[in-house]
Amino acid sequence: MAFADEFARCMALPGLPIDEGSVPEGSALAVAIEYFKSQLDSLSPELKQGLNAVTGDGYAKMFSDPDGFGFIDAAYDAVLEAFDAASGMPIETAIQWCQHCIQQALAAAGEG
Repeated sequence: MAFADEFARCMALPGLPIDEGSVPEGSALAVAIEYFKSQLDSLSPELKQGLNAVTGDGYAKMFSDPDGFGFIDAAYDAVLEAFDAASGMPIETAIQWCQHCIQQALAAAGEG
């Protein structure tokens, strides 16, 4: 099974829908999400708590906005839109699930 198909299937399980046609290349996505996580982890606990409270309400794209946080390239907006689709899911949980799905999809595609 191709990376994009497996990644989209995995992301849909917890309610993080993404069209397989908009899934970036696996290893590049893994690097981008790891960087995103490291940037989020560098924030104060209070700021992370606030971000976790508002994501899922259409705010995830602020993470790719250069005038916002700019933690991730806009090429990954489809992933951020999937995070927004999971109403009530904290951004940290969405990132963890995304990392899980990347590993699952890489393994299924014989890349991991």
